[in-house]
Amino acid sequence: MRIQSSLAIMMFLSAPLAMAEDACDQVGDWVRAGPVALGDVQVTRGGLDFEGPRIVGCLKNEGDEALNQVMLEFESIREGRSGGGGFSTNLRLAGLAPGETTVFRSSQQRMRDREHYERFGTLGYRFSGVNVLIDGQSGRPEFGTEDEFEIDRFLPVDRPEHALEAECAELDEADGEGDIWISQARLKNLEMPGTDHVVGCVTNRSDETLADNRGHAIGIAWEGRAGDEPERLAMVGGTGRLHLTGPLQPGESGVFISSFDFDQPIFEIEFYPQGWGESGQVVEHGPRVRLERGL
Repeated sequence: MRIQSSLAIMMFLSAPLAMAEDACDQVGDWVRAGPVALGDVQVTRGGLDFEGPRIVGCLKNEGDEALNQVMLEFESIREGRSGGGGFSTNLRLAGLAPGETTVFRSSQQRMRDREHYERFGTLGYRFSGVNVLIDGQSGRPEFGTEDEFEIDRFLPVDRPEHALEAECAELDEADGEGDIWISQARLKNLEMPGTDHVVGCVTNRSDETLADNRGHAIGIAWEGRAGDEPERLAMVGGTGRLHLTGPLQPGESGVFISSFDFDQPIFEIEFYPQGWGESGQVVEHGPRVRLERGL
């Protein structure tokens, strides 16, 4: 097989990747699919990536129109052939103009154990194409990659401990309120447009194991205001989840990150843990938490 462009996807086992926007100016090799080109593609996992690693790198708009939203498609490589699975990730680009580049960061990819990949002969994943999304809808036009490229072995990586975990572990349940006590909460931007999340600590003050399921998450309700200008804020809200590293036993505390992110900068948000009561009604399991960030 003739390699036209070589772009390796590598594993990083330590700290999460922090790529500066100007780093994309130094990329030499690009893999192209229609109006989109990817370069310096890597795999990393941060302390808040509970489910698995992410693919990060540089994205260039080589088309004639601004890009607001694209879906990158990746397919698996198994023993020298493509196919047999893959994943996609949706990126909001906030009007990336023709010729401009930006750092991209995929959604988390839920990883299986090393034995699974070896049993099925999975060698890695390759960038296979892109959908340019119109009004948020997936579909045409769809472009496949123009260049072939080699890829390193793509295997699970260990999650490094986040600094907040030690802070959460020192909390005393006697200081909290309700069955589920949320504290140390803060808004955190994950270095990309539309990636504001809430992170913090949660304490199980009930007498039952909390989030004892595959997802290890707590249901919440939330509402708030978002926008780029204080005089033009939009009301936002809904339900979501606070993801944990694992189940919490009575009296234990752990770090969480919200499952929802936002299209616009968050000005203020209020949320609270909720569940179902014995008669089927929605009940609040802990006090409300309000966060505000000036613009």
